[in-house]
Order: sequence, then structure tokens, then C-alpha cells
Amino acid sequence: MIYSFISSFSRREKIFVMLAGDAVFLNLGIFLSLFLDKKSFPILEVRQIPFIILGIFLFHFPVYIRLGLYRAVIRYIDEKLLLQAFYSVTLSCLLSGGYFLLALPELFSFTTLVVFWIVSLLYMISSRFLARGILNSFELKQESRERVAIYGAGRAGVQTARSLFSGKEYVPVIFFDDKKDLHGSMISGTPVVSPEKFEEYWRKYQCKKLLLAIPSASFSRRKSLIEKFSALSIPLLIIPGMGQLIDGTIELEEIREVQIEDLLGRDSILPQKELLESCNSHKVILVTGAGGSIGSQLCRHLAETSPKLLILFEVSEFALYSIEKELREKFPHLKIKAILGDVCQEIQIEKVFSKYCVEVVYHAAAYKHVPLVEENPLAAFKNNILGTFILANVASKQARVEKFVLISTDKAVRPSNVMGATKRVAELIIQGLANKKESNCCFCMVRFGNVLGSSGSVIPLFRSQIKQGGPITVTHPEVTRYFMTIPEAAQLVIQAAAMAHGGDVFLLDMGAPLKIVELAEKMIKLSGLTLKNEENPLGDIEIQFVGLRPGEKLYEELLIEEKNSLPTKHPRIFKSEEYSLPWETLAENLKTIEGLCERQELNRNLITQVLLRMVPEYTPSSDAETLSPFSTSDNRPLVRRKVLFTHPD
Repeated sequence: MIYSFISSFSRREKIFVMLAGDAVFLNLGIFLSLFLDKKSFPILEVRQIPFIILGIFLFHFPVYIRLGLYRAVIRYIDEKLLLQAFYSVTLSCLLSGGYFLLALPELFSFTTLVVFWIVSLLYMISSRFLARGILNSFELKQESRERVAIYGAGRAGVQTARSLFSGKEYVPVIFFDDKKDLHGSMISGTPVVSPEKFEEYWRKYQCKKLLLAIPSASFSRRKSLIEKFSALSIPLLIIPGMGQLIDGTIELEEIREVQIEDLLGRDSILPQKELLESCNSHKVILVTGAGGSIGSQLCRHLAETSPKLLILFEVSEFALYSIEKELREKFPHLKIKAILGDVCQEIQIEKVFSKYCVEVVYHAAAYKHVPLVEENPLAAFKNNILGTFILANVASKQARVEKFVLISTDKAVRPSNVMGATKRVAELIIQGLANKKESNCCFCMVRFGNVLGSSGSVIPLFRSQIKQGGPITVTHPEVTRYFMTIPEAAQLVIQAAAMAHGGDVFLLDMGAPLKIVELAEKMIKLSGLTLKNEENPLGDIEIQFVGLRPGEKLYEELLIEEKNSLPTKHPRIFKSEEYSLPWETLAENLKTIEGLCERQELNRNLITQVLLRMVPEYTPSSDAETLSPFSTSDNRPLVRRKVLFTHPD
């Protein structure tokens, strides 16, 4: 009732109430100061009272108003008020003190004025903080916002609390922090306690969510906390990294729920600036598939290297619009050219290279969804193989093109599906052009595994299934994959390209593998839900096994092994030497592929034979007739170099 009544006041009415209260208590403060100085109750003459009231209104309130004491919102005041009150009270007491000594010398002494300064300062500070405490207590009782606890009472935690207080969604009620010297203290009116008492205070303060405000902590530290609290089925929130806290504020929309990426990442290694900029700074850069998961992240990192011109080449209108809009807002001075186009359109590609004098190419455009590509092999032939050939061939004929980087996949190693096989053919094309040495262009490729949260990946699917109440569908209980965050993958791609000399196959250290079923279980816990199984039949989300899809492997190849890889100057980038095909063999098979695409001839047997001629280690899931995996159409032997990656039999 009282809180609703106060909340109904306008801003002007609230300021008037504060002014009236200050007028009453400041006048009482003068009387108290006289009593403390003279050790007796002073008897004021009638003529003295108007002089005292005039002194307060004439010298105190104009100063308070001018220095902003009445601009602060009581509910959100903080330690800054201490300094503001000190300056305001000191200046006003100096002015009013001179006035009182001249107007009422028989009543006021220097000692009285010093006492009055102390009384006024204590009143101005205590009254504001007391009012804040009362309002916050009323607010908590009436609160419709969710009560949250904050883990971390450092700079980030305090900024987060202030931002939440001003919002309408969450209200912080308690801090947890590891620092013992903070235990028992109050920050912005919110108590700080030890994490050892977490469960006790979580229940006591009726918290609904826990916000992790430790952006400077290592990944391993954040991961251990996330696992600890998600095991308790506590909904978690997280704030952005330290880079977003530089301006001293946190935007409420940046506070998000903890995601599986926060568990599957790893401690970052600072990118090597010279590698990021060496082949990109002040260059004309073309990125194909610029609107895709990897392509868009490449564009974000490349934009930071100060290119002369960044060309976004994308077949999807909406994807191109989205990345162009984002980059123009974030990098207003960067020259950007957005082109709707298809890498299979040779004439358009030639015009783009000639018109804009392209110097560096990052080729990320590809069909990558394994089951869809398995059902539509000709589309993958056209996009993944012919598109790569057309783009790379045009680049090889342009004198200004210095570097061509193909974004490849670990599924190209001993492929068991059409997608992986077509990406391996794309690699062979790049290797073939590099071996021809008829161009000044440096051709290379970067091969890595799954990236977290990319379009069409398992993580967005699981999120959707959890949101719908389950079940989560997993193909097989033993399916294992490597994962890497998109930003880390994109940064490593750019740095790898800088180390290329021609025909290089770079491999990214993907970290430790993870079973997909364990991934699903982690995502269920992060959602604050429980797994439904035989041990817990009343759980929230069930995991169902639906069988391997066509072309799907149980395990991806382990690409990074000390005995099978060569180190580079970057600890997470490795290099491999692998067999290549003679250009004549490549050209002959590319003509066959082109013919299949033109005729739209969906001949599974012929498709399989073509892929096996080019990728002998391809193991198709169908029972199509095949040629000898180590022969070409005219029985010429394959040209082989040292093969570093072998199947772990």
C-alpha cells in the first residue's frame, strides 16, 4: 500500500517531498548543533528564526540543486553519493556559515558551524541510503521481477547489479564471492556471502536464477562453476566478456543464459596480430559464403584487420543482408561491397575479380549438411566441386590475386559420405592448381571439424527439441565429435592462411572429442531440466536413439596426432602433406562431373565411381558398383606424396 502510494508520485512530486524533508531536518540540524556546542537548549528569539530559515533556503538548496543531489534516483544511488554529498554540504555550509556569523554573531560560533557541517553531512548521506533501503525492501515485497543471485562481487558484478536494478526483468538480492574480505559486507545495499553457504542463502533469499559475473576468470574456472551449478539444476545467466565492460556499463540485453558453448570451449590463446594482418591489411578481400556460420565470422575478424575493401559474396539474400548490416553498423568506415551471386557463375566471378582487383580469397561457400547432400549429390557436385574449381581457376588467372584459402572439413578425411568426398575433391583441385605453379597465387586449405552452433548443426537442433519439451534425438549412443567455437575457428583460419606457401593443408587442433549423448545431457542440465530415463522416469526430457543416418560415421578421424602432423609457429595450427592427383586426371573427372550436372543425371553408380576415382579412400554407404580404389579411368597410377593421416586400425 505505502509502496504503491509512493510509486504513484511523479518525478516532480518526489523531488518536492525530498526538499520538504531536507528543509525540516536541516533546520532541526541547526538547533541540534547549537545544543551540542553550548551543552544546553538554546532559547531563540523570535527575530532570529527568520534569519535561520532564510540562511538554509538561500545557501543550501541552490547548491544542492546545482550539484545534482536531487537528480539521483533514490532506489539506484551508490557510493558516488558520498563524494557528491561531501562537496554539496561543504560548499553550502561555507556560504551559510559566513552568513550566520554576520547576521547572528551572538548565536553562532565557528565551533557551532563545524558541528552543523558534520550533522548536515551525516544527515544527507544517511537519509538517502535509509530511504533507498526502505524503498528496496518495499520493492522486494511487491517485486514482480525475478530475484537473482550474482556470483562475483568485483567490478563486473557491481556494474551488473546496477544495470539490473534499473531494469524490469531481474532484481539482484545477494552476491556470492570467493574473496573472504568481502564476506559480510554490503555492495549497493546487497549482502556478500561465501559460496560455501550457497544453498542456504539461495533458499533464504528465494533466488530464481544465478548470474555468473566473472568475465576475467579462465575458461576452466567458468566451466567448473557452470558444471557445479547446472548439476543442481539452477538456471544460469552470464555476462559478456571483459571487452564489453570497458565503458563501465553493461547492456541488459547482453546478459544471456549460459549456453553449451560456455562448457565446450576452452581457454583462448591470444591471436598473433602479425598473422592476422600480414596477408589481409590494406588488401581487397573476397569472402564466399559470407552469410554462413564460418563465412560471417571470417568477415567479422577480417573487418578488424583494416582491409582496403571487403567483398561479401553470398547466394542467400537474407544472409547477405544480415552480415552486411551488422558490419556496416560495427565498422562504419570500412569499405564493404555486398554481392548476391553463385560461385558456379563463371562470368560473374570473372567480372568481380576484374572490377574490384581482388587480392585475397576465402572460399567458405559449400553445401555441408550430410544427410541432405547424400540425397542431393548433384547439388554438392555443382557447388562444392565445380564452384570451387571455377572460383580457384579464375583466381589463378588473375595477376593480382595473392592468396586463395579453401575452408575444408575433417569429413574430407576417409570420407564415408558424399559431402566429405566432394570436399576432398575440392581440396584436390586446390592442390592441383598449386602444383601446376602457373600462377602467382598461393593456394592453401584449412581443415577442421564441427563448430559450435553453426547452421544445421546438432546444437541448434537440441535447443529446439528441449524448448518443445523433448525428446532429444541422437543417432547412436557411441557417436563422438570434435567441437570448436566459431570465433576461434575463424581466427585460426586467418592465421593459418598467413603461413601458407602453396598447396598447404592446415589442420586446426580441435581439442578433446565429446560423445553426442553427453552433449545432449549437458544441454538438458543447462536448461534447468532433468533427464528422463529408467533411473529417473519422472524427468523432464528423454533422449531417444534413432540410428545412424546415411553416410554418418560413429567417430570422425583424429586429425591432430604428434606422429601424423607437423607443427607450425601457432600452437593450435598443424600442417599435413597428403597425396595429390595429376592435373590431367583431375580435369578428366571434372568434365565427367560437369556432364552429370548439366544432364542432371542422378546415376548413383556413376556418381560413386567418379568419387572413388578421385578419392580412393571414400567408403560409400550404398552398394553401388565401384572401380578399383587405386586406379584411374585409364589405369594410370595416382601420384602420391607422404600421407600423414592414416586410419587408426
